[in-house]
Amino acid sequence: MSTNRKFTEEEMKILRENPNIVSVSPTKLTYSLVFKQKAVAESEKKGMTAVRIFALAGLTLELLGKPRITAAMKSFKKEAACLCPHMRISQVNQHGPASLPGLRFHFGIVY
Repeated sequence: MSTNRKFTEEEMKILRENPNIVSVSPTKLTYSLVFKQKAVAESEKKGMTAVRIFALAGLTLELLGKPRITAAMKSFKKEAACLCPHMRISQVNQHGPASLPGLRFHFGIVY
């Protein structure tokens, strides 16, 4: 299954009801910042696979497909690395943005 596969109307309805999804289009999902942070932390701390993390969040392999899940997790980790390259995302979550003086946060992006 390709990440280019379009979601059906029924699949988009299911995805819109998931609290981990901010927006849905036939070809694109926008995940909540909280889900992205939690997914990266669970991957790092617990060694969980992306497929397992997404499944526990109600985002199954059958619904999304492995390529989309893998690409999303890679993107989450890249965003986390840009957020604070010298700290793991779990450390940023633990201490909060206040632990990084001088940085401004907007939707998980550091300015």
